[in-house]
Amino acid sequence: MKVDSDITIIGAGPAGLSAAKTLEEQGVGYQLYAKEKHPCRNKPCGGFIPQRTVSQFDLSNIEDAYPINTVEMRFPGVGIKQVAFEESIGVNVSRGELGQKMLSNLGQAQPRINLGHEVRMIERQDGYCIIKITADQSDYEIASRLVIDASGAYPVAVKSGLVRPKLTGSQMGYGQQYHFEKESNADDFEPVNRFYYGHEFSPGGYAWVYPRKRTVVIGSGGLLARVKSDDKRVAEYIEELIKEPIIKEMLANATPVKKDAAPVPLGGQITPSYAGHILLAGDAAGHCSPISGEGIHYSLVAGKIAGSVAAEAVKESDFCARYLKRYQDHWKKAFGSDLKWGLWLQKRFTGSDDGESKSAFLESEKSCRVVAEMLIGRREVFSAMKAIAPSYLASKVKSVFSR
Repeated sequence: MKVDSDITIIGAGPAGLSAAKTLEEQGVGYQLYAKEKHPCRNKPCGGFIPQRTVSQFDLSNIEDAYPINTVEMRFPGVGIKQVAFEESIGVNVSRGELGQKMLSNLGQAQPRINLGHEVRMIERQDGYCIIKITADQSDYEIASRLVIDASGAYPVAVKSGLVRPKLTGSQMGYGQQYHFEKESNADDFEPVNRFYYGHEFSPGGYAWVYPRKRTVVIGSGGLLARVKSDDKRVAEYIEELIKEPIIKEMLANATPVKKDAAPVPLGGQITPSYAGHILLAGDAAGHCSPISGEGIHYSLVAGKIAGSVAAEAVKESDFCARYLKRYQDHWKKAFGSDLKWGLWLQKRFTGSDDGESKSAFLESEKSCRVVAEMLIGRREVFSAMKAIAPSYLASKVKSVFSR
């Protein structure tokens, strides 16, 4: 069979473009296909990129990137807690501008990028992947030895019956957000990212407020199973959050301009993320924080790992599942602990039982800073858990004796 491309990447989000950049650097041929004509532009997302990620992946100078220096948190039974940092902790960006920046980082690789080409199905035949594509109302297919599927929360490979079953309602989340905008001559919003946990603000998940200069996104969401069983629609939670005094004052001179929504994988470590001739990366592999919904950092790292393993597979001419398992081993080592323990914390931060007793330990200033550092990607989840364990145990003992 004639091979059209050794490696095919599906999706032009952070994971797909990160994989492309890695392959480009290693001189390995590939083709990337994405149904969007403008990468990431219509992807609903809070858009926070941790500072470590900005540096690691050359993402400085993104147009309209807004540096953030403060985290504000609210948990059941605990008043508003604000943690300020002396320097920028990261930036909030529009996903469209992030996509353009990553495309520009690819330099001369533009001919390998096929935008407006929707991959509909993948079939495995005789050691190859047959990829069926639609573009300009015409269908065609190509043959490839390896596919890096970074096509989003409902990946093409899974819809084609490959790699793993689709995620359940207790693994897949749903988020909705409103966009507000000030006039061009107005002051910027405060550089504060806000997190709201508890059933007051979401259907068993959390709510967020992320400013981008004179634009701000306000959203809420939770696990799909809880969203479906909840008496209130997600939009109702957002409407109530907007009435909170701090948010109401913030939006005094702002106008709603857009609403959007998207599925978000929140199931922790989702495996397998590989099969013979196929790797899943980014949202397609569930690479998203179960406690903050942040996925840009994990997607970029996973894409880079996928690109490296794919390059090795081409050199060794080995595309079997046993060889490609190293991809999953590598991403687990890089950030798997965050997903595993993030899921553990998710169940405690957003569970349906007594949230007040669970979050009492956040009365400690030290614990608040640790949690804030975890939410912005400055501290690993397990490291944060170890740091706040004494305060957590003390709050549990206090709760028992105060009954």
